[in-house]
Amino acid sequence: MPKQVLLPPCPRINGPLSAETLIRKPLFRGTELILTENTPAWHLTRYKLLKLAEHTLKFSRAETALTGQTAALAYVLPTFNQQMVIEICYLQVNKSGNSHVGTTSTNATTKVKRKQRNYPIEAIDEINGLRVLRWDYFIIELLSQTDVRTAMINANALIRKIFQVERETAATLKQKLPEIQQYLLNLCQQYAPKKYRKRIMRRLNWINPLCESILESLTFVALLQLNLEVISQASVKYGSTTYWLDFLWIDKRGRERYVGIECDGFEKQADSQYFFREDYRESAIKVQGIDLVRYNSKQIMDIRFVEVLASELSVPIRRSLKNM
Repeated sequence: MPKQVLLPPCPRINGPLSAETLIRKPLFRGTELILTENTPAWHLTRYKLLKLAEHTLKFSRAETALTGQTAALAYVLPTFNQQMVIEICYLQVNKSGNSHVGTTSTNATTKVKRKQRNYPIEAIDEINGLRVLRWDYFIIELLSQTDVRTAMINANALIRKIFQVERETAATLKQKLPEIQQYLLNLCQQYAPKKYRKRIMRRLNWINPLCESILESLTFVALLQLNLEVISQASVKYGSTTYWLDFLWIDKRGRERYVGIECDGFEKQADSQYFFREDYRESAIKVQGIDLVRYNSKQIMDIRFVEVLASELSVPIRRSLKNM
């Protein structure tokens, strides 16, 4: 009889679970997952990938650590375009290539991608028993990814997590950010593979840990495509109340114009009281002479979002995602 592992309940689902809703899914040879039918797919994917990664690392005799989107899951970073792939970094051992681990009900397996890096042993950290690349080396790996949107989402979120960034500490972080970027630049020049070095160095200048969500990071990438300088988490005073804008752009073409750019997630759209509160907030912000443009999750996640933003702000697109 296979060993059974109970999938921890999803933190977003409350209430008791009845035994009738339990189902089984194979994990790897000799082990199966026990979970409920209403388990969200993202929760199952995250847990399964991390368990398979843990299983894979046990059989490695070399110094290894998780990297890529697998390490992002271990760090509990936002996931975007998550794939069923385990990424492992070999330190100071010339090993690369792919293999497979685990199984599913259709006998499919999970791909394991291996890459070699000349990072020192100190580049390995541990999170909940999993060996991962330490945050600074991991940033280098994240910024080397082909997809700039995924790279910036994870890099921004990781810096926020490591330095415990909040709106109230934004001013302190802005002062410290150049120092962090210089440290990472030195690390990049010393350890990053030459073929990725220019890409990483370019993206280091774009790190913006004031982006509080996937949507804000995606919007910031679009603003970079337009080559616009913006203020992130700009504060607007109205009487004794402080309101925060996701982004503030100062249009200096002709008569100076202030434009606030807002990102509305699924949670806000589902809140029936949100729109009533937002009417008052918008009025207070507009009194200060700021125009507002807002976009929802569906718009921002669309690959063509930059075209919508460029049209709204009447500016040309300066960079393609491919060249970022």
